[in-house]
Amino acid sequence: NASFCQSSFSVCKWDGVSKECHHISGYNPLQQGLLAASLITGAAMGAVFAGWAVNKFGRLSVLKFVVSVPTLLGIIVEAVLWQQQQQEGETTLASSDSATFLCIIVNRVLFLGVAVGAVCVTAPLLSSETVQPQQRSKVGVVFQLLVTTGLFFCSVMLFVIEIRPDSELENGGDPPSRSQLLA
Repeated sequence: NASFCQSSFSVCKWDGVSKECHHISGYNPLQQGLLAASLITGAAMGAVFAGWAVNKFGRLSVLKFVVSVPTLLGIIVEAVLWQQQQQEGETTLASSDSATFLCIIVNRVLFLGVAVGAVCVTAPLLSSETVQPQQRSKVGVVFQLLVTTGLFFCSVMLFVIEIRPDSELENGGDPPSRSQLLA
């Protein structure tokens, strides 16, 4: 249907057999940005909170309770949302239901983001205080090295699985030109 492809050209997958444009399920760029920003916002809040919490409760207590509880709650909330969408026939967490998307955003700010921020403050502090003085510089680098390696791995995976125009064609069909879609 040309009108569908015209209104959502950026999220269209061309099927060479049926000569139709099909909607790609997933998040649009705005939703992806909101998801990333919500986790970063939660991490900033968690880092500020962890600075106070490590002084009040201790480094190990913060890692045991302040980090583990929000992480577990966040995982449970994501699992419940995923299960709910499976029952409704959706195949991914990407849904047009704005209430579900809002729940995901809130979960990533309050639970998962706070836990990430608290870990980034507490883990280096704890390791620098519990490691032998002659080993501190080596152990201090490990945390940042692992974070950087994880970010690199995620970037490589996004590059590998990203849908590119040359991989969208099925069965060798030619995609429509923009003028054909607008006709």
